[in-house]
Amino acid sequence: MKYPLPKSVMGLVLSALFAATVQAQPKVAASIKPVHALVSAVMGETGAPGLIFRGNTSPHHMALRPSQQRMIEDAGIIFYIGPGLEGPLEKPFSRRAASGARIVALIEAPGLQLLPIRESSIWPHIEHGDHDDHADHDDHADHDDHAEDGAHDQHIWLDPRNARAMTMQIADVLAKADPANAATYRSNAKLFSGELNRLETGITTRLGPVRSKPFIVFHDGYQYFEKRFALNAAGAIAADPDKRPGVRRLRDIRRVIAERGAVCVFAEPQFEVSYVATVIEGTSARAAQLDPIGATAQSGSNAYITMMTVMADSIANCLGPADQ
Repeated sequence: MKYPLPKSVMGLVLSALFAATVQAQPKVAASIKPVHALVSAVMGETGAPGLIFRGNTSPHHMALRPSQQRMIEDAGIIFYIGPGLEGPLEKPFSRRAASGARIVALIEAPGLQLLPIRESSIWPHIEHGDHDDHADHDDHADHDDHAEDGAHDQHIWLDPRNARAMTMQIADVLAKADPANAATYRSNAKLFSGELNRLETGITTRLGPVRSKPFIVFHDGYQYFEKRFALNAAGAIAADPDKRPGVRRLRDIRRVIAERGAVCVFAEPQFEVSYVATVIEGTSARAAQLDPIGATAQSGSNAYITMMTVMADSIANCLGPADQ
């Protein structure tokens, strides 16, 4: 004769089964805040991904703290942009991959619209009569942060359509790793894609009146945003954001401001901004700030929408009429 299990025992069995299901869900981490926002949107209520790079620190050359090392070691799936952007992560990622973790470079996501690295950070290229003006290596060199990629600018998240492609790739990876929540991941990705469509429409409308106004950025990291919204970028102060701009570069940028009539020069919270004040001194250009990694945004699923909206507002306000 078979006897039914007592309710107390049945409860323990169900609890054990639930615990096993929870344990089967992989721990997830993301490199920078924009990626973390996309992963958070896809995961929704199923869990919260870890964020490796926080605050306003540049991911290019940052030294990892013990807490960041532990997050990498504990994660079963890690999403990042690619080997040319988050340099400090390459060695720990390689070690983690060797021990069985899934490391996902989103620059390889299907459907991305990739742009080549620009050969110069002054557009269009300004020729000099004196050949010695090219002596500074930082004047017209390619970005060191893209060297390993070899071909493409890796600031891919600054195009909402690329963010949509990345979101779908994140959902696909998570659905395969965690089949129990696959339907949730795919549904969340579809919903967030709709939000990204609305974001693109809103930014297009916001920037429409200032599309023709020329401006200068701190470093050449915005061409995905510039091209998606048909903006008139004229140049960048720094060819490499982690190298001090030389005297020749500052002189070249001043020349661009004068010749192109640049309305605004944008600093960034991640880097020293005293050069912006030096560049615009004696010109009619105004100064403002762009935050391409969401340093000031609260982390979570809303961070990407917030970051892109704030960037659009900053550009619109600085390029618009001075009395607006």
